[in-house]
Amino acid sequence: MTPAPCVRSEISGPIRPQGRARIRVLAVGAIVSCVLLAIWSMCLGTPQLTPARAFDLLVNDDGSVARGVVWELRFPRLIVTVICGATLGVVGACLQTALQNPLAGPELTGVGAGASLAIASIIILKIDLPPGGAQIVAALSGMAAGLLVLTMTGVAKDAVHLALAGAALSAILNSMMIAVLTLGTAGDALTLYQFLVGNLTDRRWADVRAGAPFALAGVIGLVALVPALNALRLGDTGARTVGVRPVRTRVLVLLAAAMATAGVVAAAGPIGFVALAVPHAVRWLASTADVRLVVWLSALLGAVTLQTADIVARSLIRPRELPVGLITVFLGAPIALAVGRSARASRSSR
Repeated sequence: MTPAPCVRSEISGPIRPQGRARIRVLAVGAIVSCVLLAIWSMCLGTPQLTPARAFDLLVNDDGSVARGVVWELRFPRLIVTVICGATLGVVGACLQTALQNPLAGPELTGVGAGASLAIASIIILKIDLPPGGAQIVAALSGMAAGLLVLTMTGVAKDAVHLALAGAALSAILNSMMIAVLTLGTAGDALTLYQFLVGNLTDRRWADVRAGAPFALAGVIGLVALVPALNALRLGDTGARTVGVRPVRTRVLVLLAAAMATAGVVAAAGPIGFVALAVPHAVRWLASTADVRLVVWLSALLGAVTLQTADIVARSLIRPRELPVGLITVFLGAPIALAVGRSARASRSSR
């Protein structure tokens, strides 16, 4: 593979001053929004707290009930939200580039469905595993689903067939999940429903420890592949001319995305549409398709998006909460429809 600096110089090109200013504004705005939403999240709920009081309870253990709420519930929930949102943004940006498909995401690669089926089986069949065992099984199941998709398409020789195979496998795995559901009780079905729609309620430090290592490991792998992904924007033939091997790159991207997605699923369930919608919003707002920039901005905007969805889910029907996955559907579905319409218009104009 050609060294990363060479690949970047041949593909990305210089960014105009106006573009750099736009990107800086977007990055700073996302960071500020992330901080403000984090403060809001720490204060929201029962008991209602001021920012100063929430911070004091976070750093000082006064033995109060409020301290327990802040440290054992709100803070780990915030960490899970930020990690999952950022991870989904990165996964979506990388998969869309690697598969050359604007609608690519964990939902269309079999990864999310594979990890979800594993968790569902553990819940319904009441499989006894050691601490962290369910998350390991979910990660391995997600990667196995991804590898199966690669096998079904001749090791990713065709990006379009890869996406179609992923969608077909996801449908099969989801059908298997429904079959497993019939073996459970009504209580099991409710627990599984709350998991399958994506839920941040009652997240604790155990969820952080379970999902974060997989998510962060997957993201690190995806970031390492960014130079090669930038080359794939030239198409497979163009990528080969600069020393990038498209097949190997797609395999590595899918494996890293499987690991990252499994971490998200383990911590919060299969949260939909964030990975699909956020990278497109970034490309539109930043007016760039440079994968180096899109990945980092998608991480920031993904965290902001999921934080926003979480606050909305906690606020709409207080004191009860909605599953955050329902909110992300409403936020992301319009973008997905717009992308699909744009793709159809592009094909019809050729």
